[in-house]
Amino acid sequence: SDESEWKSDVLLSTLPRSWLEQDEIIDQVDFNEGRDQPGPIILGLALSKEQQRVVVIHDADFLSNSYLGNGANLDLGLNIINWLSHDDNFIDIPVKAARTIV
Repeated sequence: SDESEWKSDVLLSTLPRSWLEQDEIIDQVDFNEGRDQPGPIILGLALSKEQQRVVVIHDADFLSNSYLGNGANLDLGLNIINWLSHDDNFIDIPVKAARTIV
């Protein structure tokens, strides 16, 4: 491969059973063959070329104060920053176990 070309890796994507809805959402939502885009839908890409790195995320709200505490949003954001700054050794998203209700 040519070193001057961008290499891309899917960072985030939806499940194959998802789709990109093209119609106005009213009541029930159904997949419309030929109109809606079937999944998986790419939501984030990591691009690299020589020493350059870029991350493209569909929606950056996951890093806003309102959503930062949801799931692994903070860990994902920190790992993106570590990767962008070439600190690959620090990348780790720990698995969070669901709380059990007794």
